[in-house]
Amino acid sequence: MHGGSVILKFVVVTFNSSTVLQTSFQTSHFLKQLRLPGSFQCGPSMWRRRTTVTGLVCIVWTFFSFMHGYQLTFSKAWSQLPAESPVVLPWDRGCWKHVVGGKKFSSIQPVILKCPMPPPILYNSSSGEQQHHDKRHRAQSSDATSWHQIVRSSCDDSWTEMRDSKFQIALRKWLDVLSQLPPECGIVIQLKQVGDISHQLRMLRDIFAKKAPQTLLKRCHSFLRFMCHLKDVGETFPGTEPGFYSFLCGLRDSGATTSNLQSVVQALNFAQHVVGLPELAVVTTSRRCIGAVGMRNVGPKRQAHPFTVSELLVLHSVLLDQCEDSWNRVFAGTVLFAVYSRSRWMDMQHAETMEVDTDFTGFTAYVELHISVHKCQEPTAFRNTFLTAVAPNLGITADPWIQAWLDVRLKLGIDFTLGLPTLPAPNSDGLPTKRPLSTDEMKQWLRLILSSKGVNLDGRRLTSHSCKCTLLSWLAKHGDEWADRMALGGHVSFMKSAIVYSRDAMARPIRVLEKLLLDVRLGRFCPDESRSGRFKDVSTGHADIGSDFADVGFGDNSLDLFGLVQPNKLDDDIIVIDSDEAETNDVKHETAGGSSSDSDVLTTSSSEDEAGARCSGASRVMRLPTVPDSLKLIQHTKYKTLHLMEKQNEKIMLCGRAIVQGRYDVASEARFDTPCCHQCWKHKPEYDT
Repeated sequence: MHGGSVILKFVVVTFNSSTVLQTSFQTSHFLKQLRLPGSFQCGPSMWRRRTTVTGLVCIVWTFFSFMHGYQLTFSKAWSQLPAESPVVLPWDRGCWKHVVGGKKFSSIQPVILKCPMPPPILYNSSSGEQQHHDKRHRAQSSDATSWHQIVRSSCDDSWTEMRDSKFQIALRKWLDVLSQLPPECGIVIQLKQVGDISHQLRMLRDIFAKKAPQTLLKRCHSFLRFMCHLKDVGETFPGTEPGFYSFLCGLRDSGATTSNLQSVVQALNFAQHVVGLPELAVVTTSRRCIGAVGMRNVGPKRQAHPFTVSELLVLHSVLLDQCEDSWNRVFAGTVLFAVYSRSRWMDMQHAETMEVDTDFTGFTAYVELHISVHKCQEPTAFRNTFLTAVAPNLGITADPWIQAWLDVRLKLGIDFTLGLPTLPAPNSDGLPTKRPLSTDEMKQWLRLILSSKGVNLDGRRLTSHSCKCTLLSWLAKHGDEWADRMALGGHVSFMKSAIVYSRDAMARPIRVLEKLLLDVRLGRFCPDESRSGRFKDVSTGHADIGSDFADVGFGDNSLDLFGLVQPNKLDDDIIVIDSDEAETNDVKHETAGGSSSDSDVLTTSSSEDEAGARCSGASRVMRLPTVPDSLKLIQHTKYKTLHLMEKQNEKIMLCGRAIVQGRYDVASEARFDTPCCHQCWKHKPEYDT
């Protein structure tokens, strides 16, 4: 029966006009595998011309193989046929599959319908347990035993190069978006007036000069989501207010987070006021659209915990321990500097120079970092000046820590003159690189050190933002003046004039901070206790009713510039979320004139809008830019930044950067959003002949 089914199959295949050409080559290969005599072998071309003869030869040779006992040869040849065609033939489905396949109807097993399994019963945890499972929560490196397992190996790039690449990518993406707007828009008319793409990018650079690259990327991606919505519903820019409200309601009903909705409105406000698109006022001024993305009362803010006194003591002990690993010591010292200087982690990493202040005896009193690129360089009184990150030498212990930190930095070769950040990420050989240690690496390294010293971190949310909030929270518990606390935190917009003319605006706030640290050292102030036990009488050991704040004043309040009462303009004050990281939300108060907010919607995240990024058309492939014959194009392997280099040179590019093997290669491809090193192109005319 099996042999007959095979014969029938070949007969039908042979005379099926729709599959002749498809099966001819397979049949030829089948006959070759049977090793027929030369008179019976035919090539694929003959099968295409004489399909009828092919079927007859196949039938005859099949009978011949069975008659001469070639069953084994037949089976071997059949198993070596090419893969089955994706076309399902009539005899391969339904009841014909069983007839042609050589099975009897009596042997056909009935179809067994399986009952679907019930869904698994999920464990319903309590509300207290569920609140800890936030989607932004990242698994901690509890199994790490050394910083080698925490610090990732990546490109040895400085923060300036990373920032410049992101800024140029943001400019090109915005140019691509704006070129899709109607030609009657004012910004589109201006772009056409300046000329080619290079001049258009320069114009956008002037518009976005005061904006951070991360902010530009996030706003661009969110704006792209709005543009895709207009395209899907068939509306022209800027759309209609009912349509935009329906779009926001659809996002909310689909389960989008509040920050996801707010990012769209913030992007439209950004495009209206910063880019210059007044046409968007029809949707940005809608009260119901603003209300649709408003903050919901979902409980207390998820903020980073300040360090406790015991945790800071552990960091002091690690720094001063000569037997500790040098990188653990320099890490502990850098964290202490960030705590005592109330610095954001990445602001501190952007420092350019360091100044050590000693008294007349040569004893180190303060250490100060000069930072020109920081988060509050535009909206505060420190505009166009260095951010003075000052830390005193005496912290919560009587042991000086600055000199030990400077010594271990010198031992590891960490120096600002070499172009290194405040705390560079070490490579696998323990050598400093130009890449600054990231906030996520800092968090994991911090937990590793504290856990190794027996500190219980259950329920503790220690991040890089803990460095900034620790002493500011202690000052609030200590009862110090609001103005001093705002100056120490870097938010003093309403005192801009006084700070500009003071030349040393941090003189009094640093004295107030040192008084706080002295009370902690003497045991008079315990910031980790509750309200009833924070102040203690050292002589009796009992709780005191409070702290004497008059001893840090001037005696005569007429000379206390920081004691001035703030103007009573509560209606003009707004609350701005201080989002140093995507995972922390600390609140700061600023006046409306000094706020950096793009709208009256609260800022909740500084991360990029990945959903909107996928809508960008700036990733289209472009040809490489034309360069003079004396130059060649070099491309960064990670950031795809295009650089220029002299053809006879193999090491130094026109911007002054050195070629590192594995990080740069000859340029091979380019997209519209591929960044170009403006320093290289700035020096290009000198070599253009």
